Amino acid sequence: MSDNDDLGKIIDKAEQLKNKKRVEAEKNRPGPALIKPRAVTPPDDERWEVHRVFAMADVHWFRWLLPLALLSLPVILCSGKQLSVWQSWGFIAVIAAIPLGRYLAARLHALATFARFRSWRRRLPFKLVGWEKLVDTEHFDSGVYWRLEGSLKIELTSHPTLDGKAINALLYLFCHEANREFYVPEFCIAGFSGDPRKEWAVNGTTARGSVNNGVANQIYLFLDRRLGPLAAKHGVTGQVTITVSDKEYEISPEQISSEGTAS
Repeated sequence: MSDNDDLGKIIDKAEQLKNKKRVEAEKNRPGPALIKPRAVTPPDDERWEVHRVFAMADVHWFRWLLPLALLSLPVILCSGKQLSVWQSWGFIAVIAAIPLGRYLAARLHALATFARFRSWRRRLPFKLVGWEKLVDTEHFDSGVYWRLEGSLKIELTSHPTLDGKAINALLYLFCHEANREFYVPEFCIAGFSGDPRKEWAVNGTTARGSVNNGVANQIYLFLDRRLGPLAAKHGVTGQVTITVSDKEYEISPEQISSEGTAS
Protein backbone atom coordinates (compact mmCIF):
# COMPACT_ATOMS: atom_id res chain seq x y z
CA MET A 1 0.00 0.00 0.00
CA SER A 2 1.39 3.37 -1.02
CA ASP A 3 1.97 6.29 1.28
CA ASN A 4 -0.81 8.18 -0.51
CA ASP A 5 -3.32 5.41 0.26
CA ASP A 6 -2.33 5.39 3.92
CA LEU A 7 -2.68 9.17 4.11
CA GLY A 8 -6.08 9.00 2.43
CA LYS A 9 -7.32 6.48 4.99
CA ILE A 10 -6.09 8.68 7.82
CA ILE A 11 -7.90 11.70 6.37
CA ASP A 12 -11.11 9.68 5.83
CA LYS A 13 -11.03 8.36 9.39
CA ALA A 14 -10.46 11.84 10.78
CA GLU A 15 -13.41 13.18 8.76
CA GLN A 16 -15.62 10.32 10.02
CA LEU A 17 -14.69 11.13 13.60
CA LYS A 18 -15.35 14.84 13.01
CA ASN A 19 -18.77 14.10 11.52
CA LYS A 20 -19.64 11.75 14.37
CA LYS A 21 -18.64 14.38 16.92
CA ARG A 22 -20.64 17.03 15.04
CA VAL A 23 -23.77 14.84 15.04
CA GLU A 24 -23.42 14.15 18.78
CA ALA A 25 -22.97 17.87 19.47
CA GLU A 26 -26.15 18.66 17.51
CA LYS A 27 -28.08 16.08 19.54
CA ASN A 28 -26.81 17.42 22.87
CA ARG A 29 -27.25 21.08 22.01
CA PRO A 30 -29.76 22.61 24.46
CA GLY A 31 -32.95 23.98 23.03
CA PRO A 32 -34.09 27.57 23.45
CA ALA A 33 -34.27 28.63 27.09
CA LEU A 34 -37.75 28.74 28.52
CA ILE A 35 -38.35 32.29 29.72
CA LYS A 36 -40.86 32.58 32.51
CA PRO A 37 -43.41 35.23 31.58
CA ARG A 38 -43.31 38.29 33.80
CA ALA A 39 -46.27 38.53 36.16
CA VAL A 40 -47.86 41.87 35.36
CA THR A 41 -51.29 43.34 35.69
CA PRO A 42 -53.65 42.61 32.79
CA PRO A 43 -53.56 44.64 29.57
CA ASP A 44 -56.93 46.05 30.60
CA ASP A 45 -55.59 48.23 33.38
CA GLU A 46 -58.98 48.82 34.97
CA ARG A 47 -59.49 45.19 35.88
CA TRP A 48 -60.00 43.85 39.38
CA GLU A 49 -56.32 43.14 40.07
CA VAL A 50 -55.52 46.86 39.93
CA HIS A 51 -58.62 48.03 41.78
CA ARG A 52 -58.11 45.51 44.57
CA VAL A 53 -54.67 46.91 45.36
CA PHE A 54 -56.07 50.44 45.57
CA ALA A 55 -59.33 49.71 47.38
CA MET A 56 -57.88 47.41 50.04
CA ALA A 57 -54.55 49.11 50.67
CA ASP A 58 -55.50 50.29 54.17
CA VAL A 59 -56.61 46.95 55.64
CA HIS A 60 -53.34 45.00 55.59
CA TRP A 61 -52.27 45.92 59.13
CA PHE A 62 -55.52 44.46 60.50
CA ARG A 63 -54.20 41.01 59.60
CA TRP A 64 -51.89 41.17 62.61
CA LEU A 65 -54.86 41.16 64.99
CA LEU A 66 -55.92 37.63 64.07
CA PRO A 67 -52.58 35.92 64.91
CA LEU A 68 -52.41 38.14 67.98
CA ALA A 69 -55.70 36.71 69.13
CA LEU A 70 -54.52 33.15 68.53
CA LEU A 71 -51.22 33.74 70.33
CA SER A 72 -53.03 35.17 73.33
CA LEU A 73 -55.30 32.12 73.59
CA PRO A 74 -53.02 30.05 75.91
CA VAL A 75 -52.48 33.01 78.22
CA ILE A 76 -56.18 33.74 78.49
CA LEU A 77 -57.14 30.12 79.01
CA CYS A 78 -54.48 29.75 81.72
CA SER A 79 -55.97 32.65 83.63
CA GLY A 80 -59.12 30.69 84.31
CA LYS A 81 -59.45 32.10 87.82
CA GLN A 82 -60.38 35.49 86.41
CA LEU A 83 -62.30 34.37 83.29
CA SER A 84 -64.43 31.36 82.55
CA VAL A 85 -63.71 29.24 79.49
CA TRP A 86 -66.66 30.78 77.64
CA GLN A 87 -65.52 34.28 78.53
CA SER A 88 -62.02 33.46 77.31
CA TRP A 89 -63.29 32.15 74.00
CA GLY A 90 -65.57 35.16 73.71
CA PHE A 91 -62.60 37.47 74.15
CA ILE A 92 -60.71 35.60 71.41
CA ALA A 93 -63.74 35.81 69.10
CA VAL A 94 -63.98 39.57 69.57
CA ILE A 95 -60.30 40.09 68.73
CA ALA A 96 -60.55 37.80 65.71
CA ALA A 97 -63.74 39.52 64.51
CA ILE A 98 -62.05 42.92 64.24
CA PRO A 99 -59.69 42.11 61.33
CA LEU A 100 -62.19 39.79 59.69
CA GLY A 101 -64.94 42.40 59.87
CA ARG A 102 -62.65 45.13 58.58
CA TYR A 103 -61.54 42.92 55.71
CA LEU A 104 -65.10 41.99 54.74
CA ALA A 105 -66.17 45.63 54.84
CA ALA A 106 -63.24 46.63 52.62
CA ARG A 107 -63.96 43.76 50.25
CA LEU A 108 -67.61 44.74 49.89
CA HIS A 109 -66.65 48.36 49.32
CA ALA A 110 -64.14 47.31 46.66
CA LEU A 111 -66.78 45.24 44.88
CA ALA A 112 -69.30 48.09 45.07
CA THR A 113 -66.86 50.64 43.60
CA PHE A 114 -65.38 48.38 40.93
CA ALA A 115 -67.84 49.44 38.24
CA ARG A 116 -66.88 53.08 38.74
CA PHE A 117 -63.19 52.26 38.56
CA ARG A 118 -63.71 50.39 35.29
CA SER A 119 -64.72 53.59 33.50
CA TRP A 120 -62.70 56.23 35.34
CA ARG A 121 -60.34 57.07 32.46
CA ARG A 122 -63.24 57.45 30.04
CA ARG A 123 -64.71 60.14 32.27
CA LEU A 124 -61.62 62.33 32.11
CA PRO A 125 -62.04 65.42 29.87
CA PHE A 126 -58.34 65.35 28.99
CA LYS A 127 -55.99 62.78 27.47
CA LEU A 128 -54.05 60.65 29.94
CA VAL A 129 -50.72 59.18 28.86
CA GLY A 130 -48.60 56.70 30.83
CA TRP A 131 -51.20 54.99 33.05
CA GLU A 132 -50.40 51.55 31.65
CA LYS A 133 -46.72 51.78 32.53
CA LEU A 134 -47.61 53.00 36.01
CA VAL A 135 -49.59 49.89 36.92
CA ASP A 136 -48.01 47.23 34.66
CA THR A 137 -45.19 46.19 36.96
CA GLU A 138 -44.03 42.82 38.22
CA HIS A 139 -44.52 43.69 41.90
CA PHE A 140 -47.47 46.07 41.71
CA ASP A 141 -49.32 44.25 44.51
CA SER A 142 -46.47 44.91 46.97
CA GLY A 143 -45.98 48.34 48.49
CA VAL A 144 -42.31 47.76 49.33
CA TYR A 145 -41.25 47.91 45.67
CA TRP A 146 -40.41 51.41 44.44
CA ARG A 147 -39.47 53.05 41.18
CA LEU A 148 -37.22 55.92 42.11
CA GLU A 149 -38.18 58.32 39.31
CA GLY A 150 -41.71 59.38 38.51
CA SER A 151 -43.48 62.50 37.30
CA LEU A 152 -46.96 63.89 36.77
CA LYS A 153 -47.08 66.63 34.12
CA ILE A 154 -50.26 68.62 33.47
CA GLU A 155 -50.73 70.44 30.18
CA LEU A 156 -54.26 71.83 29.99
CA THR A 157 -55.77 74.54 27.85
CA SER A 158 -55.65 77.98 29.45
CA HIS A 159 -58.65 78.97 31.57
CA PRO A 160 -59.31 82.04 33.75
CA THR A 161 -59.97 79.91 36.83
CA LEU A 162 -58.07 76.66 36.29
CA ASP A 163 -54.80 78.31 35.31
CA GLY A 164 -51.17 77.45 36.03
CA LYS A 165 -51.35 78.82 39.56
CA ALA A 166 -54.41 76.73 40.39
CA ILE A 167 -52.84 73.58 38.91
CA ASN A 168 -49.68 74.25 40.92
CA ALA A 169 -51.79 74.43 44.09
CA LEU A 170 -53.61 71.21 43.19
CA LEU A 171 -50.31 69.44 42.60
CA TYR A 172 -49.01 70.71 45.92
CA LEU A 173 -51.94 69.02 47.67
CA PHE A 174 -51.30 65.86 45.66
CA CYS A 175 -47.64 65.83 46.74
CA HIS A 176 -48.75 66.12 50.37
CA GLU A 177 -50.94 63.02 50.02
CA ALA A 178 -48.35 61.10 47.99
CA ASN A 179 -45.63 61.72 50.58
CA ARG A 180 -47.84 60.19 53.26
CA GLU A 181 -47.26 56.86 51.47
CA PHE A 182 -43.55 57.04 52.36
CA TYR A 183 -42.64 54.83 55.32
CA VAL A 184 -39.19 55.22 56.91
CA PRO A 185 -36.78 52.33 56.23
CA GLU A 186 -34.24 51.91 58.99
CA PHE A 187 -31.40 50.53 56.91
CA CYS A 188 -29.36 51.15 53.76
CA ILE A 189 -30.13 48.93 50.78
CA ALA A 190 -27.23 47.62 48.71
CA GLY A 191 -25.90 50.13 46.25
CA PHE A 192 -27.44 53.13 47.93
CA SER A 193 -26.56 55.39 50.80
CA GLY A 194 -29.54 55.91 53.02
CA ASP A 195 -33.02 56.18 51.55
CA PRO A 196 -32.84 56.56 47.74
CA ARG A 197 -36.49 57.53 47.36
CA LYS A 198 -37.42 61.08 46.46
CA GLU A 199 -40.39 62.73 48.11
CA TRP A 200 -42.85 64.37 45.76
CA ALA A 201 -42.33 68.05 45.01
CA VAL A 202 -44.01 70.37 42.51
CA ASN A 203 -42.39 72.75 40.07
CA GLY A 204 -44.88 74.76 38.03
CA THR A 205 -47.37 72.28 36.60
CA THR A 206 -45.14 69.22 37.04
CA ALA A 207 -44.66 67.08 40.14
CA ARG A 208 -41.85 64.57 40.60
CA GLY A 209 -41.04 61.84 43.10
CA SER A 210 -40.67 58.10 43.68
CA VAL A 211 -43.52 55.66 43.07
CA ASN A 212 -44.92 52.55 44.74
CA ASN A 213 -48.48 51.23 44.52
CA GLY A 214 -49.60 53.62 47.28
CA VAL A 215 -48.37 56.63 45.32
CA ALA A 216 -50.00 55.17 42.20
CA ASN A 217 -53.27 55.08 44.13
CA GLN A 218 -52.83 58.76 45.05
CA ILE A 219 -52.25 59.60 41.38
CA TYR A 220 -55.49 57.81 40.51
CA LEU A 221 -57.44 59.59 43.26
CA PHE A 222 -56.00 62.97 42.24
CA LEU A 223 -56.95 62.55 38.59
CA ASP A 224 -60.33 60.92 39.14
CA ARG A 225 -61.67 62.92 42.09
CA ARG A 226 -59.88 66.26 42.00
CA LEU A 227 -58.42 67.32 38.66
CA GLY A 228 -60.87 65.46 36.43
CA PRO A 229 -64.09 66.95 37.89
CA LEU A 230 -62.60 70.46 37.92
CA ALA A 231 -61.47 70.22 34.31
CA ALA A 232 -64.88 68.87 33.27
CA LYS A 233 -66.68 71.65 35.15
CA HIS A 234 -64.71 74.39 33.40
CA GLY A 235 -64.59 72.68 30.01
CA VAL A 236 -60.81 72.35 30.10
CA THR A 237 -59.06 69.88 27.81
CA GLY A 238 -55.44 68.95 27.20
CA GLN A 239 -53.11 66.20 28.34
CA VAL A 240 -51.74 64.74 31.56
CA THR A 241 -48.58 62.64 31.26
CA ILE A 242 -47.36 60.08 33.81
CA THR A 243 -43.77 58.89 33.55
CA VAL A 244 -42.02 56.29 35.71
CA SER A 245 -38.62 54.63 35.55
CA ASP A 246 -38.47 50.95 34.63
CA LYS A 247 -36.49 49.34 37.45
CA GLU A 248 -38.08 48.47 40.77
CA TYR A 249 -36.21 48.39 44.09
CA GLU A 250 -37.33 46.50 47.17
CA ILE A 251 -37.13 48.96 50.06
CA SER A 252 -38.47 47.14 53.09
CA PRO A 253 -39.47 48.94 56.29
CA GLU A 254 -38.01 46.10 58.38
CA GLN A 255 -35.70 47.26 61.13
CA ILE A 256 -32.01 46.42 60.74
CA SER A 257 -29.66 46.51 63.71
CA SER A 258 -26.59 48.74 63.89
CA GLU A 259 -24.41 45.74 63.00
CA GLY A 260 -26.17 45.48 59.65
CA THR A 261 -28.14 42.32 60.40
CA ALA A 262 -31.86 41.97 60.73
CA SER A 263 -33.04 42.52 64.24
